[in-house]
Amino acid sequence: MYNHVNSKNFVRIFLKRILFKYNLTINKSAKIEFIKKFFDYLDKNTIQCELFRFGEKNDGGYFIPNDLINIEACLSAGIGDLCGFENQLTLQNIYCFMADYSIDYPLINNKKISFLKKFISDHTDSKNLTASDWINTNTIKSKDYILKLDVEGDEYKIISNLSEDQLLRFRIIIIEFHHFNNILNIFGHEYVNLIFKKILKNFVIVKLHPTPLYSSIRYNDDLEIFDLYEITFLRKDRISKIKHS
Repeated sequence: MYNHVNSKNFVRIFLKRILFKYNLTINKSAKIEFIKKFFDYLDKNTIQCELFRFGEKNDGGYFIPNDLINIEACLSAGIGDLCGFENQLTLQNIYCFMADYSIDYPLINNKKISFLKKFISDHTDSKNLTASDWINTNTIKSKDYILKLDVEGDEYKIISNLSEDQLLRFRIIIIEFHHFNNILNIFGHEYVNLIFKKILKNFVIVKLHPTPLYSSIRYNDDLEIFDLYEITFLRKDRISKIKHS
């Protein structure tokens, strides 16, 4: 028995060394019933309502509920060369605070848009600013805002570090969730589950949209998991004020 266990450990360590050499990892898989339960949880917290799509036709476009009256501003992290979404919001008289260190300035000249050359993240240095400081600087509790995060995987760290009070300042939250296939391993599944429970305490999903940039993973015929999802959330107190579809 000892030799068998020792042999399994040797093989596991050997494989980890090979994977690490090529910047790859392998983790214990989450049980399929847990993954299905997670997607059932998302489905139970999803409502149907009238939606608009603002921005570019493909990447850079986002679904948003028809509930923009009295929105004070949009805080948009992660811009790149695409700012059609923010430009359309300004046509609704919504000011936009944009942040992205990867560009020098957005490719648009609009007096209702301000730009910060910083990555929004969970720490502050010469290239980064904490989401908490960014939100506290550009919002006040008595107003409603939109939050849009397209930050290449940092969305998990950002949400985990925001307080409930900060999240509640946003009527609408739009997030591109990257590396979503991490829910297939047990640690990733637990972390992602905690992030969604934190958001869905006070919000509902109004649009869950997979982006098929990469091959999906299919389980039987009833579950297909993509690596990138665009998800729009609406604060629960707004449900009675929107037009349902």
